[in-house]
Order: sequence, then C-alpha cells, then structure tokens
Amino acid sequence: RDDSRRNTDEPQPTSAAATSSTPKLGATDITEFQQQGNAADILVDAAEQHPQALLVVGSSGLTKATSRLVGSVSNRLSHHSPADVLFAREPVPRVWNFVALCTDGSATSQHAVQRGLQLAVAIGATPRAVTAAKNEADGERNLDSGLDGIDLAELDRGGIALEREVLIDSQPGTAIIVNGWKY
Repeated sequence: RDDSRRNTDEPQPTSAAATSSTPKLGATDITEFQQQGNAADILVDAAEQHPQALLVVGSSGLTKATSRLVGSVSNRLSHHSPADVLFAREPVPRVWNFVALCTDGSATSQHAVQRGLQLAVAIGATPRAVTAAKNEADGERNLDSGLDGIDLAELDRGGIALEREVLIDSQPGTAIIVNGWKY
C-alpha cells in the first residue's frame, strides 16, 4: 500500500472493495461516497453529518512512527469523530475474536462502550473493556466509571463474558495508540 497518498486529493481505491465485502460480515445498511481532499477532514465531516453511523476505517497508519508524530487519519478520527469508529486491519478476519471497548470513564466513552457491546454481541466477539492509566488502581477506577450504567444483560443472555484490561503506562494518553496493534 502506498501510504504517501493518504492525505492527497486522490480518493482511495478501496471503497468499492469495502462496499462489496462488508455485507459478508453482516452489514445491512451501507453508504458509499467518494470525495477528494484530506481524508481526515472528509471523514470527520461525514461523522458530524451522520453521528449515529459506524465508520469503518483502516488503521495501518497507527503502526508507523511518523504517523504518531505528524498525525494519522485514524488518530484524528479517534479524537474528533462524534460517530462510532471501527478501526480494521487487513486482512479482515473471518471470525472476530475481540472488540476493544476503550474508555476513559467519560459519558461519551460510556456511549461508545454500549455501542461496542452491541457490535460484539452481533458478530459473536468477546468484548474487552480497555483503558490506560499510570497504575492498576487508577485503571480499574476508569473501567468501573466507563462501565457504570452500561446494560450488560445482553451479554448475560448470550453467555458472553466481558473481559477487562488496564494498560499501565507513564503516559496513558498514548498507551492505547501504542498498544492498539494487538486488537
């Protein structure tokens, strides 16, 4: 893949392939559009116009040191999208093992966790609540806050266990990005 084209005025040629493959993964309502311009700006605008949507985007840029320094489309979406975002890596798995539910304990992350739980149940994946903190105790408090008020009844009905993980890092703000490769 030529990552040098990510933020150019040329649209990515993957839209048609994504549109044809997502129904096989269970998607039923798919909207495809192509625009020229900065990919991050276009996707944030789309998320603002459709805040109830689920944006599915690639996340290969998060593994490159330069994208961490200058920013990536995935990083921008993770911080600015009002819509839920699913970061997918190639190849798309035939079976989803986990859905990471990242939380900082805020109300907006609670909403995202609830939507992620619904996604996990729908695709038969194990939901894993993840947070980053300077120590285990702070992380467990973040997880408790992020899961407070979340309806877990659907998990119980499906016999699905919610996993929890705290990423310990002296700079928790970057821990999810740096360690996100394992999801």
